[in-house]
Amino acid sequence: MDLREKEHLNQEKEKKLVFLTSRVHPGESPASFVCQGVIDFLVSQHPVAQILRDHVIFKIVPMLNPDGVYLGNYRCSLMGFDLNRHWQDPSPWAHPTLHAVKQLIVQMNQDPVLGHSWGSFLWHYTRTKALTVCARSD
Repeated sequence: MDLREKEHLNQEKEKKLVFLTSRVHPGESPASFVCQGVIDFLVSQHPVAQILRDHVIFKIVPMLNPDGVYLGNYRCSLMGFDLNRHWQDPSPWAHPTLHAVKQLIVQMNQDPVLGHSWGSFLWHYTRTKALTVCARSD
């Protein structure tokens, strides 16, 4: 490995990491369009997108509940689970996509903050399973 490659690896380690997931609830189809819009923007030549790519690593899961989407479910997975209620302790057997994504988040970040929005609140779960509920400011 030459000096340029080592320098590139060090720069990658210093970047912030952002995970975006979509379609945890299969019936929320507008989320697919929002996710596609985010991806289109991030890969564009827009100056802000270029700055974001320089400073942030994005990991995007555009469909967290593909079996539920395929089946036409509104809220649940193939096995009848609302995956949004299992972020804290997902089962590799009952919630495989959620489990895999959470494992990747934990593996790539030592103190991840997992969260989602509901109505006017943001829910955040840390690795230690502490729950924080914040009122949204929008």
